[in-house]
Amino acid sequence: MLERDLCLKLMKLDDEGDVIKALQQAGYWDSREYWRDFGDNENNFSTAGAQQSDATAAFVEKLINSIDARLMNEVQRAGIDPKSLEAPKSVQEAVAKYLISGDKHGVIKNWTKTEQEEHAALIAVVATGSKDKPSFTIVDQGEGQTPSNIPDTFMSLNKSNKLNIPFVQGKFNMGGTGVFRFCGERSIQLLITRRNPKLVDQWKSDDLKWGFTVVRRDPPTGSERSSVFRYLAPVDVGLEHRGVLRFSADELPLFPVQGDSYTRNTEYGSLIKLYNYKFRQKSHILVRGGLRNAIDVRLPSPALPIRFHECRDYQRTGPSEILVGVLLKLQDRQDEQLEEGFPIHPSLTVDGQKFNLSIYGFRQKQAESYFTASDGVLFSVNGQTHGKLARRFFRTKRVRLDYVANSLLVHVDCSDIDAQHQEELFMNSRDRLADSPFRRNLETRIEEYLGSNEKLKRFAESRREELLKDKTKDDKSFSDVMSKIIQKSPSLAKLLSKGNRIFDPTDLIPNSNIRGIFESKQFPTYFRFRKKREGTVLHRQCEQGRATRIVFDTDADNDYFFRAKDEGKSKLVCVLKESGERKDIADQDIDITDGIATLKVTLPDDIQAGETVSVCLEVSDITQTEPFINVAEIDVIPRQDNPRSPPSPPSPPTTTEGNAPGDGNKKFSNIDLPNARWLKEEEWEPQTANKFEKKSAVAITARPNDQGRQLYDFFLNEDNIFLKNELRKSDKTADLIKEQYRIGMVLVAMALIKNSPDNEDGAELENTVAQTTEALAMMIVPIIRDISSIELNDVSTEEDREFEE
Repeated sequence: MLERDLCLKLMKLDDEGDVIKALQQAGYWDSREYWRDFGDNENNFSTAGAQQSDATAAFVEKLINSIDARLMNEVQRAGIDPKSLEAPKSVQEAVAKYLISGDKHGVIKNWTKTEQEEHAALIAVVATGSKDKPSFTIVDQGEGQTPSNIPDTFMSLNKSNKLNIPFVQGKFNMGGTGVFRFCGERSIQLLITRRNPKLVDQWKSDDLKWGFTVVRRDPPTGSERSSVFRYLAPVDVGLEHRGVLRFSADELPLFPVQGDSYTRNTEYGSLIKLYNYKFRQKSHILVRGGLRNAIDVRLPSPALPIRFHECRDYQRTGPSEILVGVLLKLQDRQDEQLEEGFPIHPSLTVDGQKFNLSIYGFRQKQAESYFTASDGVLFSVNGQTHGKLARRFFRTKRVRLDYVANSLLVHVDCSDIDAQHQEELFMNSRDRLADSPFRRNLETRIEEYLGSNEKLKRFAESRREELLKDKTKDDKSFSDVMSKIIQKSPSLAKLLSKGNRIFDPTDLIPNSNIRGIFESKQFPTYFRFRKKREGTVLHRQCEQGRATRIVFDTDADNDYFFRAKDEGKSKLVCVLKESGERKDIADQDIDITDGIATLKVTLPDDIQAGETVSVCLEVSDITQTEPFINVAEIDVIPRQDNPRSPPSPPSPPTTTEGNAPGDGNKKFSNIDLPNARWLKEEEWEPQTANKFEKKSAVAITARPNDQGRQLYDFFLNEDNIFLKNELRKSDKTADLIKEQYRIGMVLVAMALIKNSPDNEDGAELENTVAQTTEALAMMIVPIIRDISSIELNDVSTEEDREFEE
């Protein structure tokens, strides 16, 4: 069979078994001498097998390689050596200079729809084959490679091909090997590539040919201790190693057209086909929950658009769609998907590294269209997610945004941090965070910001009010019963007493802090200390080594310091007043929310108590001839490290003023009665912290607070299967059984909260309460009913048994 025919046949096959048969018929599969070790390393499994931990993250690496190939092609076509000083210094600069014309700043969100369509046509993802075991093809019109260069590029490991090229993303040279473990049983991958003829020496005819090869995984044999990845290289090229198959053709039909795969011709580029790829998403790739959505999260802001084509037999119109990243999708649908006032765009500086954050607050149930529970905080570099934190992050003790945990997304842009800090923050596989002091410090700073932001607190409180507004009718009776129980039981009074954890009364706190409508401007006309005249020097104190927060009034847009186009610049200068010595401030945050700008500054530890520091913030943009300048003089005082005082012992219950003793409606000055609400099955979904099921009993949800106290709401599953069974067979009234059940369950949950470790994560505590009360749900009613009826003479003692004998 001619090489061209074999190449096209392999491209159109969709099952690894058929690929093996085709290679056997061609005489290649069973001939070990035709297969070359990937990376020329017989121990390549230790590297290639230790890449991305899930199929989606591994697949994204292939897309990144295609984007890099497109950028490399355009820069080289312009006559620029990618490793020279004239080369672009970033991905964004490369896009802005060589791929898109006009004042677009290299960001897709500034492109027209036509421009997005044109560039998306040059990188495609194609789904073919069966619905259960599909194959996926990535094809791009990038620089391509010559047949002789394939071993040193696509089939190489640990070489520095891109290490000194600043405008590409893939620098670790793993060859996109993370996908191997997810390709069928034998890890079969097809490569077809041709170098752009304009980048090739025309005298070298072999470099103008198409090259192709197949990667496979060979299980260990003989003395081999692990599998080996090898690729087809049967051509004798007169060197130590054989070369890949090659043939001449002016063009090949590599690109799809809508739902028809392998239809549109291209003169150059690369095609990667992954046979029987093991994605968890088995559905149509363009529907909600499909592959395109999963890639959206992993590429929230790609450098270039990508078109996805569904070419399998699905009854659906519109077989292709463009991927531009979830952040641009949210921008286009902001009014219908996000709550008013979102996103917000703070900027954090940690260890001298700047991070731009975007915080998205979704309307009820809208986030589910884009994200899963594992997508809470996304950390990205040049538009690719390198690591993430699950939504439970929003329920940690520092954050406590439980009511909106399923309606929040935080995007952390890490593109500006240096290479050393990237290594400290991310694993080389670029799919998860590293465990390092820098990573933990960054997480803590994000927690502190989220937990102290007033807009986020109001967002959570508003969502809480929505859930509880129609559930107040039985509060009084529950409070009365609990009050009587507490009067009779000092131990329960102690359990409910104010201490480390406080349980919220049944009242709702009105949203009284919401500001009126604020008119912001693209470019501010003022930026001054809060409620101060321009030019005023601010005086304040700050403990040594602590952070200080400085607030400003401004009419700048919320994204003033963050947006890609015409963004504002901030410069912070710290000078010791007496010596004039300049100090670098490594940790600082700045953000703007509806006319209030907040700067959080952590002074260096080596500034001693008794010194005065002059902190100057300069704010500028393209419209200003002179920056806004604000100077604060900060007197450093000794650090106050006061140990946490133990809780006071409970005092006896006392009546409040206006309640006469014995009136049956006592309120206790040292006790906050718990807020315990029933939820029917149709109300399970809005319960944000824990989703109920048939056996679920109690869920606790922490509410935002600013008094340093932890407040909880309690939710009981009114349709718990064990409770419903008891109600059906009992001869007591349903109301009595439900009230006994509620009181018993709430007291158990309160005991778990009271006795939980101080360092226990909020989400872990909620899980403990959920699991424990679910286990008790089947027996709590019989315990209350039957044990209370036992008389003392029903219990035989040891002496009784001895006497009877």
